[in-house]
Amino acid sequence: MPMLWQSLCYHWKINLAVIMGIMIATAVLAGAFLVGDSVHESLRDLTLDRLGDCDISLVSGRWFREDLGEELVISSRSHGFTHFAPIILVRGSVATLNTNGQETDVAGDVSIIGVDERFWKLFEEPSRSDWSRSAIINRPLAEQIHAKTGDRVLLRLEKPTNAPRETLLGQRDDIITQLPLNISEVLEPSGVGRFGLQASQQLPYNLFLPLQQLQESLQRTQRVNVILAQDTRFEHEHQTTDGQHRAELLNNNLNESWQLEDLGLRIASYPDRDYFSLESEFSLIEPTLSEAVIDITETLKLPRAPTLTYLANRISTSKRSIPYSTVSALPATTDSSLSVSAPALGPLPLTTVLSPNRLRDREDLPSDLSIMEGDLLLNQWAFDDLQAEVGSPVTLEYFETDAQGNLEETTKQFILRGVVEMKGVGVDPGLTPEFPGITDAKTLFDWDPPFPFDFSRVRRTPPNDQDERYWKEYRATPKAFVSLKTGQRLWSSRFGNLSSIRVGKDPDKTLTATIESFKQTLLSQVSPGQLGMTFRPIKQDGIKAISGSTNFSTLFLGFSFFLICSACLLIGLLFRLGTERRGPEVGILLATGFTAGKVRQYLFLEGLVIIGFGALIGLLAAIGYASLILAGLRSPQWWLPAVGSPFVHLHIKSITLIIGYGTSVLVAFLTIAWVIYQFNKMPILSLLTRRFANETYPQSMKRTPIRRLSLFLLSSLSAITLLLLGIFQLVGAQLAFFGGGALLLTAGITGLHYQHGKLKETLITGEGSRSIIRLAARNGRRHPGRSLLVIGLISSATFLVVAISTFHRDPRQEQPRKNSGNGGFLLIAKATVPLVSEKHMDSSSTVSWLIHSHNNTPSETVTSPLNHFQSFAFRYRPSDDASCLNLFVPQQPTLLGATPSFIKRGGFRFTDTLAVTKAEKDNPWLLLDQTEQEANTIPVMGDLNTLMWTYHKKIGETIDVMNDHGEIIHLKIKGILQDSIFQSALVLSENQFLKHFSSSGYGYFLIEDTQQTARIESFSTKDPRTRSLSQHIETQTIDHGLDVKTTADQLREYLTVQNTYLSTFQALGGLGLILGVLGSGIAILRNVLDRTGELALMRALGFSQPTLGWMVMMENTLILIWGLAIGTVAALSAIVPNAILTGSDVHWTSLAITLGLVLISGVISGLAGLFVALKTPLLPALRAE
Repeated sequence: MPMLWQSLCYHWKINLAVIMGIMIATAVLAGAFLVGDSVHESLRDLTLDRLGDCDISLVSGRWFREDLGEELVISSRSHGFTHFAPIILVRGSVATLNTNGQETDVAGDVSIIGVDERFWKLFEEPSRSDWSRSAIINRPLAEQIHAKTGDRVLLRLEKPTNAPRETLLGQRDDIITQLPLNISEVLEPSGVGRFGLQASQQLPYNLFLPLQQLQESLQRTQRVNVILAQDTRFEHEHQTTDGQHRAELLNNNLNESWQLEDLGLRIASYPDRDYFSLESEFSLIEPTLSEAVIDITETLKLPRAPTLTYLANRISTSKRSIPYSTVSALPATTDSSLSVSAPALGPLPLTTVLSPNRLRDREDLPSDLSIMEGDLLLNQWAFDDLQAEVGSPVTLEYFETDAQGNLEETTKQFILRGVVEMKGVGVDPGLTPEFPGITDAKTLFDWDPPFPFDFSRVRRTPPNDQDERYWKEYRATPKAFVSLKTGQRLWSSRFGNLSSIRVGKDPDKTLTATIESFKQTLLSQVSPGQLGMTFRPIKQDGIKAISGSTNFSTLFLGFSFFLICSACLLIGLLFRLGTERRGPEVGILLATGFTAGKVRQYLFLEGLVIIGFGALIGLLAAIGYASLILAGLRSPQWWLPAVGSPFVHLHIKSITLIIGYGTSVLVAFLTIAWVIYQFNKMPILSLLTRRFANETYPQSMKRTPIRRLSLFLLSSLSAITLLLLGIFQLVGAQLAFFGGGALLLTAGITGLHYQHGKLKETLITGEGSRSIIRLAARNGRRHPGRSLLVIGLISSATFLVVAISTFHRDPRQEQPRKNSGNGGFLLIAKATVPLVSEKHMDSSSTVSWLIHSHNNTPSETVTSPLNHFQSFAFRYRPSDDASCLNLFVPQQPTLLGATPSFIKRGGFRFTDTLAVTKAEKDNPWLLLDQTEQEANTIPVMGDLNTLMWTYHKKIGETIDVMNDHGEIIHLKIKGILQDSIFQSALVLSENQFLKHFSSSGYGYFLIEDTQQTARIESFSTKDPRTRSLSQHIETQTIDHGLDVKTTADQLREYLTVQNTYLSTFQALGGLGLILGVLGSGIAILRNVLDRTGELALMRALGFSQPTLGWMVMMENTLILIWGLAIGTVAALSAIVPNAILTGSDVHWTSLAITLGLVLISGVISGLAGLFVALKTPLLPALRAE
């Protein structure tokens, strides 16, 4: 040990240099691990912070009873669920009001949260008891709208509707509630101020209101749409592995606690008729529920009569007409008929019927008479009022709704088959379900319907007040009847095809007992999950979403790859230099009897001591390196745009330090072991005389000039061919880049080798710099293996650094092309409150519709900024952000439903599709209309960045999500977009969207210039024309909270992450290149040490010290320049296909600075050789020769 310590101290200079190299490698390796741990743990802390004690949640698209939470407490207390907080969570927009009441700053997509003391308890916050008519907002929202405590704001919310907006009874106008509020408190963005149910590190916009106040404003008294549950076992047992099991316990209890009101159902009892009617609060019974009810009535053997009642704007004959009457479609005994013998729990009391052969009265009716499709019955009142004749035509006029919710009046002609007597079922108002604004009106003139209503049609003035008299006596009793199949064909929608189901009582029970038995059976057989009411372990899901997110350890290891390689190269070169300097010492040991194994063991022991000490210091440096990286991730000037918010903090785990230490020691040991192995093969004489310059060409270099020329030409032609194929998109851009780049590097190095081999060793004459440069170039060829190795390393590193810099993208520089990432669109608009469609919504409508149709402004009044623009609307189901802006893996992706007009238009750039036909290849969007053979499989399109980095999916694979019916559907990837504006969502067809999701209206719009007059400048919000258009749209649609931005700005947000990562790679790669260049300087120093006798001889022959110094400097500089030149040219050539296809924004200044620093570092590293050349004593060097 004393000998070891003395040796280490004696060679302290070179050992210190090796320790520095090991420290750098350890700092980068362990630092990358620490960065990964810190980001992962910071995301976990953020998840726990934003959720507080909210461990499990039920988030539903329907409104259920607030008391359901209290009932769950009673049934779930024994399982460890002691606290439930029912809340309302909706989206809205908030605007600041100035002293004049005018709106100033506006924020859209704000989470409006109705809470009470039960919610504050989940965050251990004091209850806010006195904040009526005021709001609490968080700091991010306050900064966005420039508001503070005491300021006044205006809140806009969408009113919930009693019927889907895309049905006849759906509310289309007056759908916004406005609430002026005072800000009573501003919460910091932590804890409850960061509350959110979506897994994201982005700061949310939150506004809190008293629960009761929000319920009253939305007209949803005692109703909520979210329940938050605290699981005490999560905290006490510190585990999340059984979260799904815990959620299932609550789902089971939910199944036992919920009531018909939670399903949106109600029962109307008719004791005098011995039946009850099951109706929906939303005008139509959902298909899932109607099917379950029919199954239950069959199980309980109860008579039933499914019914669909619709409104006719007019019933008319050739003589007269009746306005605004209900028509009931009643069940049939066959698939295409209406039974008149036993419909609706009682026969229709017919007075007259037209049979196939003759007209019959009530005494002569056949028992099996059925009304076929195309036939119609009128009640006696309507028959008389219309002065109709049995067998004559009767016309119904009614509103027809299409898939986009457009109302269009249409007519249908029927044959009057019979007359229904005004008794029994014929005068049953229960056939028409209750609907606010219609069935509760005192008079027909008091109707407040959500559809166009012409009051002038109503006969209300005596003696012509027939319509009012009918309403007063019979209310909404239907005046006409058709078969159920006919009614469902004409009036059903995706929201349902029955308005009520009449169920008769059990003969052995009372009607009350029958109703109770029916309710219990229905509630037990229908699962809440079928209706989208499912508890989820939200905290566990949030933590799980971290594990599949970007691995920052791997990411920064990749960023630091060349830095680590350069550090290892530096370690190897320095250790090799140290052992060579100790050659005589090792030679003496071998000459005096020490075995080679003993000497090798001794060198290994020294190396391990150096490695262990260097790695230990490196751990401290790793903490500093990780802290610097994390500071960069928190800094707006550095990498904050890549993570969205400054949430990351340093987390140090002992296991991480141990792994980092062990990995660094292993890498350094293998590097030093390779050096010792090579050094140990040296002859004793070479060790004693320090003559190590017996290097020869590597085997790969032992080729004739013809073979070198052939390899150069083959590599060059192959590279050019591959790049041309990439330009014309015959091969992938990745293959063109990496393959072409590798071939160009090979061509450059082999071409240089060929040129060197071709040069003849002629006598160099003359004076001055030119002759010295020629001599330096010849000296560089003396050790071709060493020189070409250094040139290869420098050119490869330069290739990556330069290429990475060219991958920076500025979408604002892209032309507005149809086959680009912007698809040729200028603007994107997202609505906080979806816009319900008007006529022509499905066509390529102009932006004038988008703005003016909802403001009752004729399209002719559109101002000039809107000329030549059109919009394409998408169904919009907002959920988790699937773009690279979200570090969490999305649990439920945001979905867009593309209309047929958009699919027909096509556009955007694809990297891969499953297109087969020419039409599909020309327009891959047509693939969305394909029908998949696999059940519940839907074609979708997604962006490459989203699919590759977020979902880790390829073309043809599927992503599973849950639809609104509680079913798992499989989204099959049919096409992959490249660098598109759809990075945050997956796109499916509107038809498939409507089948699986109940979202109404359109919330996402793309706007293009139809005359293609958009310039590159237009893609910036700074362009006056674009800014005017954006402001005009936002102002006119302020109630819907449209947020308009250019496609370039949207793409820039997405590409910010990519550009930030590329800048990081470039910076760390540049540092690695600098270290590599320093390593090349050490290689040059070895050359100088090997040639000390030669240099001394040149000085003895008259060469001055400055001349020799200049020669040594040029030897290093020429190698460096060749490496930089080959790498730069290869990189700039390899990125040509990508630059042409996607565009690139080369940061020439940054690139020039990086290469300049590399060149300066190389020159500085060459000073070591210069110093040795100038300081070598003349006489000892000559004697050594």
